[in-house]
Amino acid sequence: MIFALSFILSGCEARVGSVSDVSFDNASEMVQAEDYNDVFVIEERFFVFRMWDIMFNSDDYLGRTIKYEGMFRTTEWDGGYLHKVYRFTDGCCGPDGIIGLEIRLDGVGIEPFSNGAWVEVIGILEEFVENSHTFLRLEVISIIEMDERGAEFVTAG
Repeated sequence: MIFALSFILSGCEARVGSVSDVSFDNASEMVQAEDYNDVFVIEERFFVFRMWDIMFNSDDYLGRTIKYEGMFRTTEWDGGYLHKVYRFTDGCCGPDGIIGLEIRLDGVGIEPFSNGAWVEVIGILEEFVENSHTFLRLEVISIIEMDERGAEFVTAG
């Protein structure tokens, strides 16, 4: 099952849609932030499990504020640009997977960071439909470049 989930989530740059037939422990670390109510903070040591939980139990997280750190990436896609904050993980062919969320920068008023920049992102999880497929992304509230980098590669074990 772990291999199948790693394969599904790694996608080697594939976009991950929402799925709701797998259940993980839904315990969360809730913190109060000055400017945001009930921020779900994804810590480095739980990164893979928390991302899986968000993807497989998205209804529990839609509309919630999520905060995590990772690498920033912009990719050209279908005449536009996709932005993502992610980390590397095990994938279909070894350590070639990517896990994280697509982000929407509309209304934030910043230029995208350079690919590979380490950022902290805070946003509200939302669904969107493209070409009859439903995907998850964060509508960014805040995104800042960090001086100190975390682990670029994370595992479930």
